[in-house]
Amino acid sequence: MESENLNRRWHTKNCQVVFRESRQNQRNQGSGIVGILRIDGGFLKGRYIKFPDFKDVRPITSYIKKAVFDILGDIKGFYFADVFCGSGIFGIEAISRGAEKVIFVERSKTLCKSILENLVDLGIESRGEIFCTDAENFFQKNDRVFDVVFVDPPFRQKLSDHLMEKIAGSYKVLVIRRHKSTMAQDINLMNSFFGGASDKRIYSDSVIYFFFRS
Repeated sequence: MESENLNRRWHTKNCQVVFRESRQNQRNQGSGIVGILRIDGGFLKGRYIKFPDFKDVRPITSYIKKAVFDILGDIKGFYFADVFCGSGIFGIEAISRGAEKVIFVERSKTLCKSILENLVDLGIESRGEIFCTDAENFFQKNDRVFDVVFVDPPFRQKLSDHLMEKIAGSYKVLVIRRHKSTMAQDINLMNSFFGGASDKRIYSDSVIYFFFRS
């Protein structure tokens, strides 16, 4: 495990990456940049970001991404948290579509660097902040209520009671992406913390759950 110092930060002119110590290992690292992802809406529509080769990185498809933002509607001025953000494409798309600020939460140092590089390349670094830590650690220290929290853990990773408990008070809208093979157990766990999903959509092997606070 690579130990991160809580007080260690990367800085650009307008963006910082905050490191926090994590009990979890880094994600399985690959060999380098292997692909690009397209921004599909907003003022950055048609621009691309690069993403590195990591075993557990499953970038959300353009089709699913568009469907999620269609359901969310107007997000101008919103504060987002993109949790298990991987490539960062969802949070970057949110900025492009009008989000005021996006907090990117990702425990991989390599992925955090990649997200920062993409924010700088796109000229939107002032609207993003990156926390290089695991999700439970982030929410344990977080006291903000976000307009939207998007949670996209690796499909093979079980949702934990501790994480769900920590997320429970942090959102106005919660969106969770999971694999449809774990739908029954995921629903049971999420219902115990958030009540029944306000909406649920299935796209190929992905299930997207929406929880809206009244």
